[in-house]
Amino acid sequence: MRLLPIFILFLLIVSCSAEKSTPEYVVIFGELDGFQADSLNIKTDARFRYYEQEEVMRSIPAKAKGSFRDTLFLEEGHYLLQVANEKISLFLKSGYNLQLQISEGNVSFQGPGGRENNYLKSRDSLISEVGGKNYYQYFSHLPEDDFLELAESLEKQRLDLIERHREIAPKLFRSESIWARVEKAHKIHNYSFTRVTVDTTYQASSTYPEPFSHLDLNDEDLLNVSLFPILMFSEFWQTAQEQKIEVWEYVFMEEFPVTNPIIKEEVLFAIAKFAMHRFEKLDDFYAASHKFFQKKQYKEEVTQKYLDLKDLSPGKPAPTFSMHTMEGEIITLEELQGNLVYLDFWSTSCRPCIEEMPEFNELQEAFKDEQIRFLSIGIRSKKEGLARIIKAHQFRGIHLYDPEQEEAIVKKYSVTGVPRYVLIDKEGRVIEHMAKRPSHPELAGQLTQLLKE
Repeated sequence: MRLLPIFILFLLIVSCSAEKSTPEYVVIFGELDGFQADSLNIKTDARFRYYEQEEVMRSIPAKAKGSFRDTLFLEEGHYLLQVANEKISLFLKSGYNLQLQISEGNVSFQGPGGRENNYLKSRDSLISEVGGKNYYQYFSHLPEDDFLELAESLEKQRLDLIERHREIAPKLFRSESIWARVEKAHKIHNYSFTRVTVDTTYQASSTYPEPFSHLDLNDEDLLNVSLFPILMFSEFWQTAQEQKIEVWEYVFMEEFPVTNPIIKEEVLFAIAKFAMHRFEKLDDFYAASHKFFQKKQYKEEVTQKYLDLKDLSPGKPAPTFSMHTMEGEIITLEELQGNLVYLDFWSTSCRPCIEEMPEFNELQEAFKDEQIRFLSIGIRSKKEGLARIIKAHQFRGIHLYDPEQEEAIVKKYSVTGVPRYVLIDKEGRVIEHMAKRPSHPELAGQLTQLLKE
């Protein structure tokens, strides 16, 4: 009879041991070699963030001699560890007891989690070696056959590297494999329309591949690749333009290639995020999307954006602002009343913004004696970079730069991408929140007419 209680006690011990075998936390510890730092900062890696992975930011204290150790409760996924100017890619999951040795320009990993993070180190090294070949500024200069050969080669390098690290965590192995394929699809998509900026005679060959031909668009693991919804938006935008419909309408058509409701919702939200300000049928989109969205967060964000855009309708008072110029002077919208105002939102990383500058200078020269003020607002950029480009292109006009006000004005004017132009009348009312670019052949005539009114 005594055997039964002993057996039950044995089962309880085994059960408790099993529960403790995989802790629900991550231990990170190690040494800093040559760094003077009070702490290390860890945050979610926005570029490689998994679908619905929580955004976090933590600080890990460092001791006087450079050692550090901390226990973190984090979801499985990608993170960035920053110490001084060094940024280190990390993959973390429950149960890791990861040891790091960090010196300037190098990091080594040991212990549970080491093989996954050594893989990331190799991946980041490969990405660095490939460099600009991954971007359209390089590959759009290649003839089609050479480009396709490059795209195949870059994908194969990534997949070969992943295969050599087959023992890494299953989720990481699968998501990295999908990343390589999505990046190839992204290149194929971009080349098809950027090549003509280099060779105006280019037409895709009859055998040019479809970007998504090697992807199952209903595979939910695609959502662990942050690039995927953006790529879908861009590709489907082109398809909708060819059919002369708005891109959101295409999502609700029977021939839309995605049937998985979860993926479809992510695609529609990406469309709303990047293109809602362009919709002519804004009210129709809002009604359809509000019924379709299941996520409360998406409904709330789209509703707020819808209300912001309605406030930018023609004839509405333009959102006010008070911002510093590059020289430190304060400019307000109110003090410009009595003049037409042409707002230009731009950034140093925006090639189309910079390409517009010669025509923008010509436009300003043509209207230099008229009641119109040209304001360029530098956003998502460093002041030094803005100043360098302004000088290099002798960029005319009033240049505003005010990081403290940037988030507010970007939200007020619903700026989701640059370049973006806004036209405001002499009484401070919106004429167009999506005004024509300086290079548009009809803009000068439009301004001339408005000045007469």
